[in-house]
Amino acid sequence: MNIAIDTDRLAKVGTLAHGAHSEASGEMCVMEAVAWVTHKEWSDHPPCVCPVLGAFMRTWNDGIADDEERTTILKPPIPKLKSALKSA
Repeated sequence: MNIAIDTDRLAKVGTLAHGAHSEASGEMCVMEAVAWVTHKEWSDHPPCVCPVLGAFMRTWNDGIADDEERTTILKPPIPKLKSALKSA
């Protein structure tokens, strides 16, 4: 089963922020953005992402001090971070 990306939601992803956030805050880090565009529960550990890639992306997200630079670098790979899961 493939994990679908909601392209309408992807288009609405704005500036990516440092750290973890509540859904109500209106902010999101790169991994929360992946959860949101794949309609998964709000989390910076979405189940549709490889744990190793998720850990790397959270570290990279929080290691970039400038919001504009973070967004420029990390927004393009959001659709590629979801796994293509196969049913058993």
